[in-house]
Amino acid sequence: MTLRPFVFFLVLLAFAGLSVSAATPQVLVNSQDWKDVYAGMMFGQWQDTEYNVVTNAEQGKALLDRIGLDKQILLVESATPYLSGYADLLKSRGFDVVETLKSTPGKPAGLELARKLNASAFVVMDGTYGYNAISVIPYALRQKKWVLFSEDLAPADLTAFLQGQRAVSVLQYGRVRTPVKDALAPLNPEVLDLGDRFSNNVALLKRLDALNKPSQIFFSDGTFIERTLFSSNANISIILVGPDAVPAVSLSYLKSAGIPFGVLIGTGLSELGRWIKKNTPTTTIFVKFAQTFIKGPGVTEPWVLDQTYLPKIPMNVSIGDMRYNALTKQLEVTYQNEVGTPTYLQAALEAFVGNASIRSVLGTPEVVLEPGATKAVAYDFDLPESAFPQNGGNVSVQVSANYGAEQGALDHLVQKRQDNLVSVSFDDACVLSLLNVSYDSGRQGFRIGVHNDAATACFLVPFLTYTVFDLPVPLSLQRLSMEGQSDLDLFFYAPLKNDALQDLQGSTLRVHLDYGAREAYLIKTLDEDRLFSLQGASVQASSMDWTLVGGVLVALAALAFFFTRGSSGGGSGSFSARRRL
Repeated sequence: MTLRPFVFFLVLLAFAGLSVSAATPQVLVNSQDWKDVYAGMMFGQWQDTEYNVVTNAEQGKALLDRIGLDKQILLVESATPYLSGYADLLKSRGFDVVETLKSTPGKPAGLELARKLNASAFVVMDGTYGYNAISVIPYALRQKKWVLFSEDLAPADLTAFLQGQRAVSVLQYGRVRTPVKDALAPLNPEVLDLGDRFSNNVALLKRLDALNKPSQIFFSDGTFIERTLFSSNANISIILVGPDAVPAVSLSYLKSAGIPFGVLIGTGLSELGRWIKKNTPTTTIFVKFAQTFIKGPGVTEPWVLDQTYLPKIPMNVSIGDMRYNALTKQLEVTYQNEVGTPTYLQAALEAFVGNASIRSVLGTPEVVLEPGATKAVAYDFDLPESAFPQNGGNVSVQVSANYGAEQGALDHLVQKRQDNLVSVSFDDACVLSLLNVSYDSGRQGFRIGVHNDAATACFLVPFLTYTVFDLPVPLSLQRLSMEGQSDLDLFFYAPLKNDALQDLQGSTLRVHLDYGAREAYLIKTLDEDRLFSLQGASVQASSMDWTLVGGVLVALAALAFFFTRGSSGGGSGSFSARRRL
């Protein structure tokens, strides 16, 4: 009888030992692949365990002095770690590395961690659009939905994985490629794609509001991962904003939601944060600009934030010359798209004499700037002739243009003020029309016939966009000229093999012309959609020629040019350094 309490105590110790050994280890990610970092942080938050990230070699070594020896480690590494031999280094310092999960192409860490969780609910998205990965964090964590990136697996393999996990819920989020949509169709996924990242983000925010309205909101421009973003709980959401502006749909949400407290991650959005504080109910905004490590009792050390950068769409528009056309009563503004990304733009224009505003106009609708294009836009802008220098006046014009990669998602801002605005009088009589549009299989390129209906010579810059294997491919030609009352045969070289041509059957080609009578001011445009038409040999179905499909190579080259990555910077910590705006 006297042994029973002791035996019972031993049994309790045994169970306690089992509990400790079965506890979820802390997660440590040593990978230059942002998706491994994303999966590791999500796994750690899902399991309510500590997670840390190596962001460079120096920080990875220093990190060992700042994480506890009292917990086992699940190490996630890729073929491109920041520190080679990290597992051995950890063990030599006394850490218990219970598992090293190697992330490889075709076997990403996200899939292996999903298996560990026995996840059965998922969000599927295209990781090319990194900002979407930030947008879904609170929703995915709160709803226990694991995030998968569609490009990590062949579409059939992705579906097979979901079926193997016995997926009961699949949310297809944002823009995904057609083969992925087709492969997911048998699973009857819910689709959330409203056309741009900000509308999609607000739709998720409203879903979370219906569950439990947040008392605090994080602001992110979707360019990097930082650990605070994964601390989302029932009272925190993430709203996407631009680096320079809050798009209309996001601003409308902020005004209606009335969330009083906000946090900006990093100092890059500080100016935008002041604008948000002034114009929305979110009047208390903190900036997390660093993180603090506890070195000992009463001793702390500041470190930079962990920032793992995501793929992003390069955007850069500049404003060139401005002049006033007194004959048409229009302000002509020249824009330059500095990158190879199609860009949407909307400008607000205001004229001043001295400090007095005499005219303001919101330019509508949104202007499309083709990749790398210089484009002149004419805005109705009636001004008195007396305001111009030649008549003794001095008029200045301020142009503020919001722009972005998606229609309605204008999150960048460029501004220019021009003093001593020049007035000219010019009537542009050019009128161009399209004749034939076709693909010439013999010459291996697209042919476009253009007719000049005017009696005067005209200048033009032609653009053509075709879509093959679900990837848009933009083509352009240099500035050309054509005589009055003449035809011009344009040729865009684009060698395509049978499978690409077969994929183009029944598709639409987008033709865009910027043109005008003045070489520097092509203020007229022509936009037409034409059905794909083939000249020459007929297209026959064949097996995919992966070594020769020119369309795919061109498309992938274009995609690679469109999307770039930033650099990463160091630090990981236990709590944040914040300042209030």
